[in-house]
Amino acid sequence: VLFPGTRLPLHIFEPRYKQMVADALKGNRFIGMIIFKPGWEENYYQSPEIVAVGCVGRIERAVSLDEGKYNIALLGLHRFQIVREITGKPWRQAEVIYLENRNDRVLDKKTPVEQWHPLIPKYQEYLSLLPEKEERPNHVELQRCETLGNVVDQIAYDFNMSADLLSR
Repeated sequence: VLFPGTRLPLHIFEPRYKQMVADALKGNRFIGMIIFKPGWEENYYQSPEIVAVGCVGRIERAVSLDEGKYNIALLGLHRFQIVREITGKPWRQAEVIYLENRNDRVLDKKTPVEQWHPLIPKYQEYLSLLPEKEERPNHVELQRCETLGNVVDQIAYDFNMSADLLSR
């Protein structure tokens, strides 16, 4: 899952996605990320049902590997809603509209992070309960956040939520 302001490392190895990344790198470097609805496994190579809201990301880094594979890093830019799907490529494409940002209250950087929102101390408490050796690839950097919406996106990105929860 990709949220605005978050970074997502991806290893691209499927033929359709290798072609998609190659095309994106020749163009604007944008890729829209969506999630599949529960039960997608049965129909993965066709067109499983998707959640209508996603996030467009820009490829910040791309490393070409053998056999046309890539390691890429996406930076989440903006939420979108799918208007209609477009056919003609091996990967899914869509016409989208960008969604208005919510919770865009600007944060006071002079105030300690813990006081930005009541959610933050709870999140920090959650982190303190995790085993120290647990790898945290989606490390949240709240100091980088400019708005309350950025904080919520960063925290949501850090949780491994199911698709049915995210699609509500």
